[in-house]
Amino acid sequence: MVTLTPESGMNETALPRLSPFKRALRRLWIKFVRRKATIFAVLFLLFIVISSVLAPWLAPADPNAQDIEKRLVPPFWAPGGDASKVLGTDQLGRDVFSRILWGSRVSLAVGILSSALACLVGTLLGLLSGYFRGWVENVIMRVADIQLAIPYILLAITLVAILGPNLKNLVLVLGLTGWVNYARVVRAEVLSLREREFISAARALGASSFRIIHRHLLPNILSPIIVLSTLQVAQFIIAESSLSFLGLGVPISVPSWGGMLSESQLYVPLAPWMATYPGLAILLTVLSINLTGDFIRDALDPRLKL
Repeated sequence: MVTLTPESGMNETALPRLSPFKRALRRLWIKFVRRKATIFAVLFLLFIVISSVLAPWLAPADPNAQDIEKRLVPPFWAPGGDASKVLGTDQLGRDVFSRILWGSRVSLAVGILSSALACLVGTLLGLLSGYFRGWVENVIMRVADIQLAIPYILLAITLVAILGPNLKNLVLVLGLTGWVNYARVVRAEVLSLREREFISAARALGASSFRIIHRHLLPNILSPIIVLSTLQVAQFIIAESSLSFLGLGVPISVPSWGGMLSESQLYVPLAPWMATYPGLAILLTVLSINLTGDFIRDALDPRLKL
């Protein structure tokens, strides 16, 4: 045990050295606190997640409760506003604030679950195509090329129209149409790693293909997968809002941000708040996710470190 005295001084040799992991965390924290936009993005995402989880308790009213006598009531600070209707009401007298809170549950669920499904399928196919090459790579990449030739939103619209608009089908369609990006990124990373010395050494020691993929390749490609997953959550939230706007998202009885925008089309001149606040919710959520994804990319990509 080293005892520090005023005479000995506070030199580096007397202080315990930080482990590499703790040093990395410290550098990450310093970089984080220097980026004000990222701090705002993370705090806003935490607010959205907590609000969606606590929506049954935070929402001042039932999101589907109709009150025709209070239809198109403006926000409480506007002339004619009602203090009990913080962000006003829609054409059926439903509370806009409550519907935004409940709608966040749909958007986050679709974004996270669809991204997880696309990540699982795309990563698996990318690993197989990049490691085994040959006919496996040709089949997977040709399927990916065919899917890329079809506009993404058009393919999603077609599949949702065939399967039916509900939350399960929406997640399934978005996940199975979003795997291509993961497959291509993972394949490119695996192609650059499969001939490296540590992979050749594992083969020489008799390691099976499964062990090489699981223990050596997958841990080395986690960084781009994490970054891509973060950014695709935002993409899927926009896709869900677009499909709901077209009436192909969740059922009309389930509040969603895209559905609220769709219902507000005819009332924008009379009640602009019906479109403004769901639109702001989508904008700020997607922006926050993108800013967080950019920070994760900068933190995990060694080529961006000084």
